Amino acid sequence: MFHRVFLPETNTPQIELPTELALRMGCNLDQLKVLPDVAVQALDIAKDPNCSVTRFSTVVEQDVKLTTDILRMANTVVFSGGQRITSLHQAIIRLGFRHCKNLILSSCIGSLMRRMSIQETNSREKLYKHGFLTALISANLNNLFGIRFMGEDFTAGLIHDLGRTLLAMFMPTEFKQFDKLDFVEDQYLLEREHAALGTTHCDVGGWFVQHNMLPDPLCQVVRFHHQPELSGEGRLLTTLVAASDEIANFVHQLGAPRELPIDKLTMLVKLEEVGVDRAIEKFADQSTQIVTMALSDLCSLNSRKS
Repeated sequence: MFHRVFLPETNTPQIELPTELALRMGCNLDQLKVLPDVAVQALDIAKDPNCSVTRFSTVVEQDVKLTTDILRMANTVVFSGGQRITSLHQAIIRLGFRHCKNLILSSCIGSLMRRMSIQETNSREKLYKHGFLTALISANLNNLFGIRFMGEDFTAGLIHDLGRTLLAMFMPTEFKQFDKLDFVEDQYLLEREHAALGTTHCDVGGWFVQHNMLPDPLCQVVRFHHQPELSGEGRLLTTLVAASDEIANFVHQLGAPRELPIDKLTMLVKLEEVGVDRAIEKFADQSTQIVTMALSDLCSLNSRKS
């Protein structure tokens, strides 16, 4: 029996998928729900400008996994600044509600990615690590360039390739034929996907984000991280994640912290086009440190996962 899906109100046009794939995914939305009830309640409370830290933390603490994941991420180098946070209350005070809301989203998305039932465990782990590596690089670039996103960069980086995970779940045979998970991508990637499936991993991920009523900027990143110039108002965030994705791909290919081919990082050029001053020069100067920090944080997150 198929469940009826109620779509959120949004300024982004609804994404349509091939009927068979939409039905397969639609039937499993209950099992693939991104936000547990506690997270929904916490995010709703945080909308109140007069919300107290105590009230917010009391709600979040009802979910042990959510609390643990937030503290783990808050203690990574990119968020903690090297000073360890020992309680959820401290984390909320230091980070602020906006940042904490994004960490809640990231925690829930990370947990979802961990429990997705992909036939090949190796594929799931590769996609999981790629999402987190992109998220960590995105957060580091956000700091390096002084863009001042408040956690949206991390959340968007984590979720950007969710469509690939969904395709590996629901179309495993077809997925293995066109995606070798070698992270070698070219300008014809989306064309090959569309020819094979009638859709792309970008639209599959965007469809899922819309059906889980996540914010529009996340949907734009998921849909347009290969074509950030199409992302409208969210172009800066989308381009930042696109650059982080491109860097993460080279890290997977080359191993790190080897010297990255700066001249091949085309998305850094696009970052400069959207107003990030001297993006190429700044990254070239700090590339080894940024990648090393991201890999260190990735190892830390993986070593303490539950």
